[in-house]
Amino acid sequence: MPGARAAESTYSTPCVEDTNHPGAESISQSANIRMMHAMFGGSPPTHLDILGGQGTMVIDSLQPTLPHIHLRRLCAPDESRTQGIIAY
Repeated sequence: MPGARAAESTYSTPCVEDTNHPGAESISQSANIRMMHAMFGGSPPTHLDILGGQGTMVIDSLQPTLPHIHLRRLCAPDESRTQGIIAY
């Protein structure tokens, strides 16, 4: 589409109709950035996409994401820090 702005960031969620998508839209509006949404059929393909470098962030529940955080493959938001992200 001519004149359309490209997404500044991409995020993926494990399914179409869940609470993750509105949460990501809230983050997008708060940070004043445009994000493109990629929907997947569950958490495993979502995580494979982000671990393969195909996306910028995953919006998912903690349970399926926790093993990747423990292995330091992914980082998680940390509200106690001023930066907002736990970086490894």
